[in-house]
Amino acid sequence: MDGFFAPWRALRHDPRWASKLGIAALVFWVPYVGPFLVLGWTLEWMTAVAWGRESVLPEWTDWGRLLKRGFFGYVVVLPYSLALMVAWYCVAGIATVMAGTGAGGTLAIAVAIGTDQALAIGLVMSIAVAVLTAASMVCALFAAGLALAPVTHAATLRYALFDSVREGLEVRQALDSLGRSPRTALRAWSYGVAVQVFLMLVYVPLVYGLILGPWALAAAGVATGMPEDVMTLVALAGQMLSPIASVLACVVSVATSVATAHWWGTHGRAAYGLGSAAAGRPARGDEPAG
Repeated sequence: MDGFFAPWRALRHDPRWASKLGIAALVFWVPYVGPFLVLGWTLEWMTAVAWGRESVLPEWTDWGRLLKRGFFGYVVVLPYSLALMVAWYCVAGIATVMAGTGAGGTLAIAVAIGTDQALAIGLVMSIAVAVLTAASMVCALFAAGLALAPVTHAATLRYALFDSVREGLEVRQALDSLGRSPRTALRAWSYGVAVQVFLMLVYVPLVYGLILGPWALAAAGVATGMPEDVMTLVALAGQMLSPIASVLACVVSVATSVATAHWWGTHGRAAYGLGSAAAGRPARGDEPAG
């Protein structure tokens, strides 16, 4: 498991690692450009790791370069993800229609009964259907993305090293880079899978629980005759927990991105024969940007 925790050990060599990660978490909230900036920053980190310069996290100074790197990073990933996106949206559309039909039928029966208890039970069941539908769609997306992830990361790594969209879209070269160092590629991929499994089993239920839990409890309170003052406290808790869940989602997203960049940067060091910052001679005559 030493390799799994390597990103966190490496970034702590930078005395300003906490502030840089904090900036990344704040920048992520900036509308439209925030995710591009954070991706550009993590790509700079990936490149630094590949060249053996992992002791210092990238600076938040050249915003234009970070924005450009992040934007074209998304451009590189998009073609690889397009088929997955189309398939997932088709499945999500069918699942949403089915869930909506079931939830609508449940609420219709509750309305027909007409009592507060029936309406509350119908609301709770509708929320349960929505949560189960969302969970099933997330599971389907996760399973489909497992096969695509190595190619996507290899392409992103290639773009980060060469600083060229064209190089990132070289599918054969990306696949070749996986074959040049299958051990490090498998390790980076398996670490990513472990993180995703953790997110699905622990993090996603936690966030959904923080967001939907108080409202489900309030609906159940109607059915059980919960006092009005208690219901008010539950509603206030729901309003407070939703922002907390959003902040938690942002922090986890940044931490996951930094770790993934380190794991695949380590693979890039082996696949392209970079070795160290002093060597600067990748394999097969390739010449990534330093």
